[in-house]
Amino acid sequence: MMMKLSKLKKGQKGKIVKIDGDEKLKTKIIRMGIFEGDEFSVENVTPFNSNVVIKVKDIRIALRNDEAENIKVDVYDF
Repeated sequence: MMMKLSKLKKGQKGKIVKIDGDEKLKTKIIRMGIFEGDEFSVENVTPFNSNVVIKVKDIRIALRNDEAENIKVDVYDF
């Protein structure tokens, strides 16, 4: 099921499908080490969904909610 990364909860896993947004935002996300096709897990979601922490390739990356809104993911159902 495809959805925005910002809508996921702690413990969910999936694959990055598409990175949207302007070129500046896309470049920032790629420089963080997040690429289309990467598998990830949600490690933490801060109160009021202001930040989401994901684990990609054994690296934990914190994203602001407005950044996570631009990342479309395929969620694995277990």
